Amino acid sequence: MLSRRLLLGSASIIAAACAGGAYADTPAAPDSGPVTATQEVIVNATRRAENLQRVPVAVTAFSQQSLVAKSIYSPQDLGNQAPGLAVTAESGRGNQPSFAIRGVGPEYGAAAGSVETYFAEVPLSGPFQEPAMSAPFFDLQSLQVLKGPQGTLFGRSTTGGAVLIVPQAPTNTFGGYGRVQVGDYNDFQAEGAINIPIVQDKVLARIAGFRWSRRGYGTTTSGRTDLAGRPLPVQTYDNEDVFELRGTLLVRPMEGLENSTIVTYHRDDNRNTGHASVIDPNTALGGGLAFLYPGITQLPVHLSDISTNLTKIPSHNWGVFNTTTFRLNPALTLKNTFGFIHAEGFGNVASDVDGTPLPAIDLPPVGRVNKQTQITDELQLQGAAFDDRLTWIAGGLIDQTHQPGGAGEGPIINVMNALPGVNTYFQQNSFRNYAVYGSGTFKITDQLGVSAGYRHSWINIHVVQDNASTNITQYLANPGMVIAAYPPGVVTHLDHSARFQGDSYNVGLQYQASHALMVYGGYRHGFKQGGFNVSSPPSQPDEQVFAPESVDDFSIGLKSQFEVGGIAGRFNIEGFWDIYHDKQASYLTLTGAGANASLSTVTINVPKTTYRGFDADLTVDLTAWLQLSAIYTFIDAKYNEWPDPTFGATIGAPGCPIGGCVNHHLDLSQNPVAFVSPNKFSVTARFHAQLPNNIGELVFQPNVSYQDKLYTIGDAHLLPQGETAWLGLPFDYNSEAHGGDTVAAYTLVNLRFEWNRMFGSNVDAAVNVTNLTNKAYSRGDTTSIAFGVQSDSYGPPRMVTFELRAHF
Repeated sequence: MLSRRLLLGSASIIAAACAGGAYADTPAAPDSGPVTATQEVIVNATRRAENLQRVPVAVTAFSQQSLVAKSIYSPQDLGNQAPGLAVTAESGRGNQPSFAIRGVGPEYGAAAGSVETYFAEVPLSGPFQEPAMSAPFFDLQSLQVLKGPQGTLFGRSTTGGAVLIVPQAPTNTFGGYGRVQVGDYNDFQAEGAINIPIVQDKVLARIAGFRWSRRGYGTTTSGRTDLAGRPLPVQTYDNEDVFELRGTLLVRPMEGLENSTIVTYHRDDNRNTGHASVIDPNTALGGGLAFLYPGITQLPVHLSDISTNLTKIPSHNWGVFNTTTFRLNPALTLKNTFGFIHAEGFGNVASDVDGTPLPAIDLPPVGRVNKQTQITDELQLQGAAFDDRLTWIAGGLIDQTHQPGGAGEGPIINVMNALPGVNTYFQQNSFRNYAVYGSGTFKITDQLGVSAGYRHSWINIHVVQDNASTNITQYLANPGMVIAAYPPGVVTHLDHSARFQGDSYNVGLQYQASHALMVYGGYRHGFKQGGFNVSSPPSQPDEQVFAPESVDDFSIGLKSQFEVGGIAGRFNIEGFWDIYHDKQASYLTLTGAGANASLSTVTINVPKTTYRGFDADLTVDLTAWLQLSAIYTFIDAKYNEWPDPTFGATIGAPGCPIGGCVNHHLDLSQNPVAFVSPNKFSVTARFHAQLPNNIGELVFQPNVSYQDKLYTIGDAHLLPQGETAWLGLPFDYNSEAHGGDTVAAYTLVNLRFEWNRMFGSNVDAAVNVTNLTNKAYSRGDTTSIAFGVQSDSYGPPRMVTFELRAHF
């Protein structure tokens, strides 16, 4: 019913716009019209609205128009269009993609990611990789990708970078837009916004909504049963089923005072699982799962042979974002930003992680959702002095996230099948971050400026976990039971608390050689808090806590706009050299010893890791009818120091060959750095022409993007000794040699055809063809190749969509 209403509403907007120019006197929406290479782009990288070409930070910015023109509706789409940005998705968690900027970002253990997403200056990502507000891609003023450590001004976990989402604010003009899209796999999108000036320049409102439904492009085979022996139907997955509604009220009760309140609701009913892509009988365990279960076969891409019901409870998230600014005098402004987010959903989607019918690494449907509440409040003073030669900002932050519950009331945060039963975890997390910061830029001359900033953060983390085992049949009969009701009751109870504090700071120089040329360089120090490995037993306290990570970043860049022989363009480039100390990395390793030894994913600290490279973007208006744009990123990364932390923990481990395991110190630094794609580029051509007699504008826009191979785990060439010993291997194991732990290089080709301002109206039409060559490409995988199987999360196949968009 909701989809029909949105469709009818969008259709009425389009009909009105076509009806004889009924809105001919109404100006078009702010994002309409062609984007030129010399057009001014406003970004918020310094917590102020500034021209992109004047900000000494590497930023890739998109307007709402450019997001639509490049068919960017999801994080995966964004990853192909921003230099230095990669988007990965773990198998079984395809609807929870992770950003990596310059090879730094996602962590699948207990560590938080290193790239934070902000909406209206409020962080969206949960610090425990649990559900939080999803990033919207509709009705935006801009979307900005900031590269390199951003902790001085943005805090939280931003040692890799930040993604800033700025929603479209209400304006003084009544109007709006509507867009409808249909296509392959029953694709249907409807979005729209209406702007209502209630009291001119005093009380302004805007309401926007987005609906996307699409049949999954993955399909399960028939004839399988779940863990309790119940028949499973054919299921589809990798679908889209999301809805979001947003309302904004902007109030200016008096001169200099402005208050903006945004209320948003997001619903997600996507389903994901893994595609069994690698089945190697020549791996660990004497042939791995393929040996233990001869019926396993490798199926074609987008087809899975699984034993898990993919049905799950939808995720529901809602938030309130309030920003108040009060101009105390012409040189001093007080600003407060408040955010409240309540999320209910799942960290691990109910899925079959190995993508096979063997019930070994299954995640049965969880009986109760995870709940997470986040409250942030940030108070700032922004000022200027010395005839505006000095601009500065100072502030403080309170950031609290809480997952309620416990053994008797909390959600089941994870259920892992471990034959002959299941392990059920109830976890309660608490995260508190307090910070003070200051930053400023001083113009030494009209051309030369110096900038510096500092932040100190105090972080408290508290984790409580109860772990129980039960018979699989009992669990599936009543998955919502409290843990105490599961025989034999609570097996372990873990209670961890830790306090971390650290500094982020920066200093830099920028030289404005001319109106169209700026060079800059500087040093940034970033900090990210540590955490806990709750899977490690109390008998090994050294494994339970991992330390904070820090980074020293050195960068030099150039930003330029030019016009030569009537050809206008913009070219920006930045080189970087980042040295990470105690970088947090996750891998599957041995925890415990003797009869209590088991494999668990833990987070550890790699003593030293280096990233270096550059990213660049170029936009050129070659002719009045052709614009070319290109982005390119080169990254060279290596582990400088990484001794095997599991040495000494393998004595007496099960699986060791007769005579015991061979204990020797391993140098894990020979492994490739995870999530680093050495070369990545994208090239877009925009052919456009105005048709005679006010018929409109035709646009043809092809795009080619390429991403090099990357590794999804930090030990793809050499496993830690503890894991090798547990597997019973008398030799060091190389996962990549067996086809695992990698995402292969891929090239995608997209096409877009537009007919804008049809017959002089405010209606635009378009045809999109994504993945023109129908490339089968992986976005991420599990790390289970040592068991003989691995499953991948694949990107969408070729899809063709048609859309109509109208402004009024």
